This record gives sequence, structure tokens and C-alpha cells, in this order.
Amino acid sequence: MSRNKYVMREPTIPNIYNLTVPMIRQLQVDRSKVGEPWFWRNNVISAWCLSGSTAKCAADDEFGTTDEYWLGVYDEDAKAYAGKIRVTFSAYGGMCGYNFKEFYNPKDIENELDLEIQEKFLKVMNDLIERGVFMMPEKKEEDM
Repeated sequence: MSRNKYVMREPTIPNIYNLTVPMIRQLQVDRSKVGEPWFWRNNVISAWCLSGSTAKCAADDEFGTTDEYWLGVYDEDAKAYAGKIRVTFSAYGGMCGYNFKEFYNPKDIENELDLEIQEKFLKVMNDLIERGVFMMPEKKEEDM
């Protein structure tokens, strides 16, 4: 029995800032720019959130044929994750975590939806960095 192997196409959204998932968690945040229209508020967890999906129709959500991302910018006084940025990716309509560290690494992309969700997420992150919502962390002297 042969298994079809996905051959990754060339990404359409550049990783302008050479972001990695661990790096995103370390970004600096201009909290005065966090809010609507880019973010939605979750008062239960005290965070401003971004989310996106590869769903193209209602059936994709119904049958779990989507990949999704979620990013939370927690309030400085949140009960859990105070001041932190958390980001998660999922596959199969949220039934499975989709874990990777580097964007566009072919060994972490099993199908077109995996590539699409990475592109959608990077498009948003590129835009928010350009708008000054997120900033690259300052390099420490020992890193230079």
C-alpha cells in the first residue's frame, strides 16, 4: 500500500522577519495598539486574541477539515500567563495540535492546509509587526 506524499509548493507569503514560533512568544508588544479591529477580547482569560482558519465553507468546520491558529496577548495582571504571548496551531478542526518551530519547513508540512495556515498566520504577523503592534526583541549585549 503506497501513501501519497505531499510535495510542498512554494509559499506565497514571505517570512519577512524570519520568525519562528518560539520567537513569536518573545516579541515585544505595544499594548496601546492591541485591541480592535485586529484582536478580539476574551475576558475569561484576560487576553486579546487573534485567530484564523483554513475553512472555506461551513462543511469544512462541520467535518473538521481545517487547520487553525490562535494567538493570545495576556494582560499584565492576568491570573494565568500574565504579560505573555501564547500561540497555538491545530489541525483536523482542532482535534489535533499542529506543532512546529520553523515556518515553511517541508518536514513539518504534511498537506496543503498546513502550508495555508502558516501563510495566513505569517500574513497577519507581518502586518502587525509593520504597524508596530509587535516588535522584535532587543538583542542583549551577550547576544552580539
